[in-house]
Amino acid sequence: MRTSKILVTGIFSILILGTLAQAQTQGSTAEPANQMVPIKVQVVFKEYQGSKEISSLPYTVPAVASSRLPQRSELRMGLRVPYAPRPGELGPTTQVGTRIDCEATVLGDGLFTIHLVLSRNSIYPSGGAARENNDNSSSQAVVTMPVFDDFSTSVELLMRNGQTTESTMSTDPVSGRVLRVYVTLHVMK
Repeated sequence: MRTSKILVTGIFSILILGTLAQAQTQGSTAEPANQMVPIKVQVVFKEYQGSKEISSLPYTVPAVASSRLPQRSELRMGLRVPYAPRPGELGPTTQVGTRIDCEATVLGDGLFTIHLVLSRNSIYPSGGAARENNDNSSSQAVVTMPVFDDFSTSVELLMRNGQTTESTMSTDPVSGRVLRVYVTLHVMK
């Protein structure tokens, strides 16, 4: 009888220890908690004519980098610009300005993935200008249609806190102006 009790107690102890070991193993393979880090992403559009910088437009987008599901941050800056399809006639409007969409992922060891969708458009420097009609029979000015330039890109960058990188460089095929986009990541404390 005593041997039976010892045997039952031993089997029961083995079952309990096995269940505890299995629970610990399952607990250690569980997904880590979602890590969320507040950041600021600075995007600077710099335009050059040859080697001379002719404009620098900085934008800062606050965001939250997540280790699981990135959250989207958006920045919109611009104007609705009317233009005349024919002289003296008010026509449709178009949106000019800058659009920035940002998503960030925490990778660990201080590394982040920054996904940016950038778009920038404006009235082309020579667009919409009036020119005189060379025909002597008419003194009316001929108004040309406005021309809008358009730049857009989608980039994914691996970055660390304080790092600045040139993400994109593009050349306007008509004017030869060069647009460079610089991105800087700042982790907020």
